[in-house]
Amino acid sequence: MKPIKWRFTVIAAFTLWALYYAAPTAIYFSQPKETQNDDEYFAKIIPSWLPSNHVKLGLDLRGGVQLVLGVDTDSSLENRLSQIAVELKSWSDGSKQGVQSAYVEKGTQRLTIVLDPSIDVGEFNVNVKKEYPSLQKFGKSESSLYYGFSSNEIGRIEKSAFEQAERIVRNRVDQWGVAEPIIFRRADGTILVQLPGYKDPAKAKELLGKTAQLKFKIVDDEFTGFNSLVNDLPEGVTRLNNGGQAAF
Repeated sequence: MKPIKWRFTVIAAFTLWALYYAAPTAIYFSQPKETQNDDEYFAKIIPSWLPSNHVKLGLDLRGGVQLVLGVDTDSSLENRLSQIAVELKSWSDGSKQGVQSAYVEKGTQRLTIVLDPSIDVGEFNVNVKKEYPSLQKFGKSESSLYYGFSSNEIGRIEKSAFEQAERIVRNRVDQWGVAEPIIFRRADGTILVQLPGYKDPAKAKELLGKTAQLKFKIVDDEFTGFNSLVNDLPEGVTRLNNGGQAAF
């Protein structure tokens, strides 16, 4: 009889242990669907003596949104080349003079530099390699030089673009409070995003598909196009001077 009692005791103990850890999940799925993603709400209704964790259904059982996002690495490469083009046009000392223009044709990933005819091409190329070791000269014409990134630099920029894109996607998803999202880079160069329980695929596509770019542009301090507006104000609008600044 003792072995039978011992077995019943062990079975009862495991049953109670299983019920103890299953209780939070039962409470979680007994709540309205609109509150199931609210961790703060769940923390309030769960008894303090129960575990705070519960089973969260994945996309296959719960439904939701799955998106596959691509990363425009070509634009990342062209943007970096365009930055170098702006820097080259600002060269103005000694042997670095004579850059008439520097630009990147869209879709080419090639930096074109047009030099003054008086510039020594060999010396100029040495200066470029010194300032930008990742650039390689691909060719030249009568007055132009053509540069592009080395394969190692292309790999580095593409890797950085993927990491940045994945980080942006994670930050945006975290703001929605989606429970247990799945976000990872795939071997084919895309990012897989799974949002269990999220029911608005159009909104998810709109928010995750937005391009995040910060651009700086030079302001023309000599522009006077708004003077006529300031001097010819509409009726009911008065110009005030506040510490030398115009306010309306």
